[in-house]
Order: sequence, then C-alpha cells, then structure tokens
Amino acid sequence: MNGTDLSQNLDVSLKKNNYAFVMLGCAILMQFILAGLAYSTLSLYMNPILTQYPHISRTQFSFIFTIKSAVMVVVSMCYGPLLSKFGLRKIATLGGVLMALAVFVYSMAHSLWMLYLGAFVQGISLSFVTTTTCSLCVTKWFAKHVGLLLAIETFAAGFAGTIFNPVVSGWIVNYSWNTSMRITCVIALAATVLLALFVREDPASMGMAPRWAEISDSTEKKDGPQKPIIEEGLTKKEAFRTPNFWCMCVMFFLMGVLYYSITSTLAIFSSGLGYDAMTVGKVVGFMYTAFAIANIIIGLLADKFGIRLLIVSSIVSFSVCVVLLKQPTLPLNFLYVAAGLAGYNMAFHAIPLPLAVKEVFGTKDSGNILGIVVGIMSAGSALGAPILNAGYDLTGSYNGMFNIFAPIAIIPLILCVIFVRKIKGKDTAASQ
Repeated sequence: MNGTDLSQNLDVSLKKNNYAFVMLGCAILMQFILAGLAYSTLSLYMNPILTQYPHISRTQFSFIFTIKSAVMVVVSMCYGPLLSKFGLRKIATLGGVLMALAVFVYSMAHSLWMLYLGAFVQGISLSFVTTTTCSLCVTKWFAKHVGLLLAIETFAAGFAGTIFNPVVSGWIVNYSWNTSMRITCVIALAATVLLALFVREDPASMGMAPRWAEISDSTEKKDGPQKPIIEEGLTKKEAFRTPNFWCMCVMFFLMGVLYYSITSTLAIFSSGLGYDAMTVGKVVGFMYTAFAIANIIIGLLADKFGIRLLIVSSIVSFSVCVVLLKQPTLPLNFLYVAAGLAGYNMAFHAIPLPLAVKEVFGTKDSGNILGIVVGIMSAGSALGAPILNAGYDLTGSYNGMFNIFAPIAIIPLILCVIFVRKIKGKDTAASQ
C-alpha cells in the first residue's frame, strides 16, 4: 500500500498532527452524504417503484442489493492493489463520483436493467467510500482512541439515516421518487468536490506521525526528522495460514446474510403491515438512529473490553428482532423496537469488523486483510435480501425464512467466541 510503503521509507517529524481531524472530517462526510443520504434511503424507493411498475416483483427489486453487494465483494478483494496504485485520495474521489452517477441512473430507471446498472455502479462506489476507506482514514491517522473515532465517523451514517429517511420520504410524496434521487445526486457531487480537495494519503506523506502516537521524551527533544513508527502484525499471506482468518470470514459472511436481509427489507415489510409512507420513513429513520447510537456505545466499549462480547450481543439482538417480526400482528411501538435492534446490528459492519481484523491480525497489512473480510461480509449481505424476499414471493410471508435464519445465528456465535482473539506467538499490534 502507498501509505505503508511511504511510512517505512520516509522520516516522520514530530510536528503536531492536526490534519488527522481533517481526515476524520472527510470520513464523516463520506458516511453522512455518500452512505447516509445516497444509500441508506434506497429501500424507501422500493414501494413507489413497484407501485409504478407492478410487473417488477419484490425478489427482482431486491436483486439491486444482491448486485450491489456482489460488486462490493469483487472490488473489496482488489482494494489493496487499487489503493497501492491510486492512493486514498483518488479512491475516495472516484467513489463519490460513482455514487452520484449511480443515483442519477436510478432516477432515470424505467426497467430492471437500469436499476441493476445503478446497483452495479453503486457497489463500486460503496467499496470506495464506506467501511474500508473510512476506517483507514482513522486507523492510519490516529494512534489512540481508534474505536471511539470509528464510532464517531460511522455515527454520521446513522445520524444521516435518521435525518434523511423522513426527509426523503417527504421528497418522494411531494415531488416524485425520480426527483428525490436527482436532489440526492446533486448533494453527492458537492460532497465529492470536498473529498477531492481535502483527502490525503497518510501522516507520513505530510511529514507527521499519527495523532497521539507515543514518542519518548528523549525523542521529542531531538531536532529534525525521526524514525517512522512501523506498523506491526501479520501480512495477508500469514493471515491466510491461520484458522482465525477463515473462521472470521465465515462468521462475518453469515452475519451479513442475517443482518442485512432484515435492514434492506424493513421498509417494505412495514408497508405490508399497512403503515403509510411517512410512518415507514420514520421507522427506517429510527433504525438509523439506533445505528448511530450503537456506533458510539460499541466504539467506547470496544476500546475497553474488546469486541467479542459485543458481537455476541448482536447475535442475541438479531434473535429477538426475528421473534418480534414473526408476530402475526405488530403494533407500531414493537415495530420501532424491532427497527432499533436491526439498527444495532447494522453497526457490526462498520466498527467490530475493522476492529476484529486489527485485534487479531494487527495493522501491518490491514488494507489487504480488511478489504477481503469486508468483501466476504458483503457477499453475505448480497444473498440475504433476495433469499428473504424469495421466501415471501413463494409463501406470501417472511416467517418461513425467519424460522431458518434464527438457528443459523448459532454458528457465528460459536466462531466469534473461539476465533476472534489475538493469535498467540504473533506480534500483532492489537491487544485483548
């Protein structure tokens, strides 16, 4: 990776690294606009599009999420080489341009192939402007409080979902779903301009150490450039030779299938219960409120206790959510509870995934390892939504698939307890 190679070959000065907070701001911007507004509101368009084009089924529409996630799998697997070739700044800028393009294609859609084209472009974009890129803006620029800072930047996506889902529902009702998407496109382009202006590769490229890096008093008194701080941990090839890596991939794959099948269908599930568009927007917005709050809680607790217990808690909350959604009638208050639990689970892609990689494998080759694991979880989320909606199209109910999903949750629970731990005998940077 550009940043790693650079930090190993350049001297790093001791001047105070305030630019780290600019990079945190860039990560927040990506999460707030490109993930929060442009993507998290996508499920709101399902009902109006299916109403306008009744020949499109729920399963066919849900393949938007499959295509998006499948593309993310492929691009995430190649993220490390792409980052080495183009650098963080170009990756983030290209991601913003592609997000605006994807939303514009959606807005022009009058057939399935156009919706699927938009999903293809959006999948590439999300690979560049969400978990991997945003987490690198934090893990490379800050030496301490990484869990909390990851929580802050992913909080932005949840906060955006809280704000924009009701707002976008209003745009759809008052203007049209096409116009709503075009408004989103313009806002995404404006955010992309800011990313192009402010994103930088890593602290070493600006002659800095990461913010809050531990440097001894004797070192601080020396004039001139100092030796760089070398990142520790396993390389990608070393990680591949451990059972921890493969079991972690299976764990996050299953979590992707389970968690994102519900979050991507909650809007139309709520519509099927008879709630109007504005109420559905508020329910989905509440899901993102829970997501935002969960990010802060998880970030604080992860820094103190590690992430295994938190992953276990997410699997338990998923089970409770499924029990609620299986009820033949669901009052609005209980629907909000289910939405809150679903939002809590959403946070486990944003924070525990990169922290699990760091905790087990260190930061030496984090871009390559993280990209692969993100791709694996995206593969799971690609399958979850169409499987759940195919079950609905076949039976007229989601309950059959819920009955299958609930016991599957035991598998990631076991894998988490056993394999999400620092590898003994390796000099990983993370600690329990």
